[in-house]
Amino acid sequence: MRRDAGFSLIEMLIALAIMALAAGLVVMTAPGPSGRLADETDALIRSLASARDLALIENRIVTVEITETGYETRIARRLGAPETRATASWGADTTVATGDGRLPAAIVFDPVGLTEPVQITLFRGGAKDGIVIESSGRIGRLSDDRQT
Repeated sequence: MRRDAGFSLIEMLIALAIMALAAGLVVMTAPGPSGRLADETDALIRSLASARDLALIENRIVTVEITETGYETRIARRLGAPETRATASWGADTTVATGDGRLPAAIVFDPVGLTEPVQITLFRGGAKDGIVIESSGRIGRLSDDRQT
């Protein structure tokens, strides 16, 4: 009997699916071509939603760290695998603040998509836009009457 030293079709499909998820995460965190604050907020919302979904699909902890210069998504390592990272920078003249005023802020999605509630506000010029993340993992825009 001959031993085949290769990968099975299932193993290759799983590897391709993981690479597709990682590539999608990188694409979702890339800043858009427009310089509007609303576009930057939308990109952050998409990145946060992608991180939450990845935590659910991969059954791993996914962390998004918000800093003064941008944000970074990190996927927790599995045994022997490197940590996966994707970064994005804020646009020119964009500043960010959290509800508690602390930066850097780490938003950690657990394997079931839950997180600590967080409020993030982006500022550019005279404009401001906000995001709220609920403990259930729901991510939405912060209306003007709820911003503090």
